[in-house]
Amino acid sequence: MSRPTVPTEPTGRPVGLIGTGVIGSATIGRLLAAGRQVVVPNRTREHAAAVLAAGARWASGADEVVDRCDVVFSGLRNTSAVRAVHGDLVRRVRPGQILAEHGTFDPGRAAARAGAAERGGALLDAPVTGGRR
Repeated sequence: MSRPTVPTEPTGRPVGLIGTGVIGSATIGRLLAAGRQVVVPNRTREHAAAVLAAGARWASGADEVVDRCDVVFSGLRNTSAVRAVHGDLVRRVRPGQILAEHGTFDPGRAAARAGAAERGGALLDAPVTGGRR
């Protein structure tokens, strides 16, 4: 069985990233430096000002990000934040779309992964540890 190839050049399709905290902002900076278009929402636009100034594009909410992007990363603070955002994301997921959560959340959120799979997408648990570096 052959492995899918990973494109080395930007495809032109933006990547979504929900969560503009320390780790999210660093990730957005790296994606922008690699030539990717990045779409971000935030509850408060002012909290996304630095990544917007660096070239990220604004979205009015997580639902807009999932509509505009084939791959959506999120790095949310805790289970309640994940629950608040992922319900809408899973209901809107398209076949082939990937949602990856980097934040800390209750393992009981496995039901959301099943909901994404039923719609033809995938919700990945992809934890990130450490700080900005």
